[in-house]
Amino acid sequence: MLGIEGLEVLRPLNFCWVVVLKLIQTIYVITGLLLFSPFLSSVSAQQDKLIVPETSHNFGVVKQGDVISYTFVIRNTDVVPLNIERFELSQLGMTARATPMIAAGAEGKITLKWDTRNVTGKVTGKGILYFDDPVQKPVVLVLSGAVKPPIEFVPARIVYLSTFKGESAAQTVTIINNDESRPLEILRIERRGEHFVAELHTPRSGDVHNIVLTIPSDTAPGRYLEALEIHTDDPTRSPLMIGVNILVKENLYTFPQNLEFNTMHGSQVTGQVTQSLLVKKREGQFEINRVTSTIPFLAIEREPDGKSGTFRIDVSIDSTQLKPGTTSGVLRIETDDSEFPEVVVPVRVELR
Repeated sequence: MLGIEGLEVLRPLNFCWVVVLKLIQTIYVITGLLLFSPFLSSVSAQQDKLIVPETSHNFGVVKQGDVISYTFVIRNTDVVPLNIERFELSQLGMTARATPMIAAGAEGKITLKWDTRNVTGKVTGKGILYFDDPVQKPVVLVLSGAVKPPIEFVPARIVYLSTFKGESAAQTVTIINNDESRPLEILRIERRGEHFVAELHTPRSGDVHNIVLTIPSDTAPGRYLEALEIHTDDPTRSPLMIGVNILVKENLYTFPQNLEFNTMHGSQVTGQVTQSLLVKKREGQFEINRVTSTIPFLAIEREPDGKSGTFRIDVSIDSTQLKPGTTSGVLRIETDDSEFPEVVVPVRVELR
């Protein structure tokens, strides 16, 4: 048997066990809250008046001009009816038809239709339902998929060709006929410009046509906005057009090639307005000796100092010195490069 001394020893031991047990209980409670909080949140979310089993529908791949139609279901779990106040549709060609009132405990149907004649590629359209109950959040219904046009241009209908003086550049545009009911033959192609050449290759007649667009190596430096006209045997779609944007750069060039401070409303302009210009050399380094302008109210800063392959020039306008009208001038960049001792950048400022 234990004496009094032993009992005195047990008392602090029992107290320690009580403390440990309470700590374990606290840990269990905290762990339970962490583990089950998502479940509790979902239960709370399900207590909303509306249950929408499906809020989005992917209609896959369709032809341009097809009309997509899909019906969504909404369940009203409230004890009172719920009225749809209005619809908002995000895309041109979309329409909606809905049950105006969803009775208590009943289902309502919302049908979204989308006429795809004005869209191509990967598309997403949304229909947003607003209810007369201010507590009820709007319901967002989504239609998504891909729309293929009858005639497809890959990679795009507008081509950007860039190269340096003395070099050539080329890009292929593939024309794909997606209309299975009618083959498409290209009769001829015509250039609307003189700074590129075009060659037609048809690996599969009526289905796929490849057009190779090339900048000749003797093209003079500059920027050219041109086009290619494609005549086909389908009079309803002919001619087709491909935009051809051409940039032939000098070995030392600026980006952009000109600065425009456009349509600056005097009431909206305060302080300084700044635009940046990069001056780059294709290979090697150079130094900018001086930068001046024929427009007196321009402030000019450049970095870095010394030699570099690329310089940044910040051009600022003090709007307090501007007067309504248009001012045109140039930025003169003097360098130590023997081939390009001076680079001239047009500058245009307009204030209304």
